[in-house]
Amino acid sequence: MSTNGITYPTPIYPNTVNGQQNRQQNGQRVGQQYQQPLYKDQNGNLTTKTQAMLSFEGRINEQNKAIQSHEEAHMRAAGPQANGSPVYNTTSIFGHTLITGGHQGVNVPSEIGFMAAKPQIENTMKAAQYTINGAEAPSTLGGMAGELSDADRAVAARGRAVLSSSKLAFRQRETIDSRLQRLEGTVPDGALKPEQVAKAEGKGASNPQKKAVGERLNIMA
Repeated sequence: MSTNGITYPTPIYPNTVNGQQNRQQNGQRVGQQYQQPLYKDQNGNLTTKTQAMLSFEGRINEQNKAIQSHEEAHMRAAGPQANGSPVYNTTSIFGHTLITGGHQGVNVPSEIGFMAAKPQIENTMKAAQYTINGAEAPSTLGGMAGELSDADRAVAARGRAVLSSSKLAFRQRETIDSRLQRLEGTVPDGALKPEQVAKAEGKGASNPQKKAVGERLNIMA
């Protein structure tokens, strides 16, 4: 975001041609203030200096609140995947602090394979869901605060890719565990060993990773 068209109220004096016309057209609305300079508010309407300043400050507060709400939504929804707290870019506009942008880091978990320990696969699935939630959370806010950036969408897409691959790894692991349960009467607690995968497939242990396990076990993504 930027200053978003926010402008400091400047006077329009009645002794100018346009000012005289403006004074005549707006005299009734500004009451006894018509002999004083008129000011444009943030919507371009002529009014008193007091009202124009209220409009100016209100627009600044509106933008600041929208950006803060956006970044805080990222942080809350990302949970353990949130990387620190929001960082804001600010500028000074006639003595007022205006937030022009912000950033809340959201971590994307690494992809995981079927041979990892089952709890690790499950944790990766949970982390990926937190990533997606964190990246897309502001969209529920509406208005300026609810606008997702390209970076927000990119993080959500990466989170979905990891979630999809970890779900596949989980299904693959469950299939192997089921076969080992029938063959050995037990299910491995930790990461799988190559010979365990080979045994589940009824093959030798020479190179169990030669083909994707999804192909070997006929598991569909």
